[in-house]
Amino acid sequence: MKYRLAFLAFCAAMSIAAAAAPPPRPDLIVGAVVASNGIVTIRVHNQGNAPAAACKVNLSLGTPIGTAHSYDQPAIPAGQWRSVTIHVNKPLAGVHYTVRDDVTHIVTESNETNNARAGNF
Repeated sequence: MKYRLAFLAFCAAMSIAAAAAPPPRPDLIVGAVVASNGIVTIRVHNQGNAPAAACKVNLSLGTPIGTAHSYDQPAIPAGQWRSVTIHVNKPLAGVHYTVRDDVTHIVTESNETNNARAGNF
């Protein structure tokens, strides 16, 4: 009887441990944001352990351009990088930018708080 109770306790503990493991999820982060000759290239990394579906990345450009648009971003396998290239066709030197990935919240990520990057070109 003692061994049976120990075995049942062990099985219950294993069941709880298995249920507590989170499912694999993607985790998108904005890497480099580079501007050259009126073209912005945004590098996005899926540092998660599951593929990320295609979604939208938003680029906001400050004065003197003053625009914000969302662009298609391809699906990204776990551990991989993808680039989104945007033709702005305006001088970008000194312009402040903000990039937000998965702005429409299509991708359920392991960390939803690390999807933005800001700076100046």
